[in-house]
Amino acid sequence: QAASPGEIARACARQWKQNSLPLLRAERGRLENGITDVNEPPYAMTRRDILQEHFGRDSRVLYVGCGTGRDCLAWAREGLRVVGIDTDLSLVKLARNWNDRLRFPAVFAGMDMTELGLRPGAFDGVLLEIYGGLPDARRTGALRRELARVLRPGGIGLVVAERKMYP
Repeated sequence: QAASPGEIARACARQWKQNSLPLLRAERGRLENGITDVNEPPYAMTRRDILQEHFGRDSRVLYVGCGTGRDCLAWAREGLRVVGIDTDLSLVKLARNWNDRLRFPAVFAGMDMTELGLRPGAFDGVLLEIYGGLPDARRTGALRRELARVLRPGGIGLVVAERKMYP
């Protein structure tokens, strides 16, 4: 059965919402039980190391698709100044609550990645996480322009595209 790119994107978004519920519950449970440590997974350490190698510990990093903010908080603990954004407001709220306890140099916001409303050249590095469906050509162009706008000259961008097999 063939599906249009829009149908695929909507199916991926629905599946991501469904998949994110157990993650949200687990992370809320950790927070409610006073577990606030941020155990940085190896993949996140590698990304942080790349950014710190190029810019140093006090770099400003935009993390697009930050989810629960776990990686952002681990990076902030290690000295990066991180802004994490996601379209899932429940995940953004959890990230904010987590950081309210930790007080790391991280800020979280819910926003559309193609209309960031952030200052031009504000970031040394950008990490973009794409799970599930990839944006269509129009949104990809808008995203590229917006990320280039907020990245300072000489900054670097990392794109992580994870393809998942969604029904």
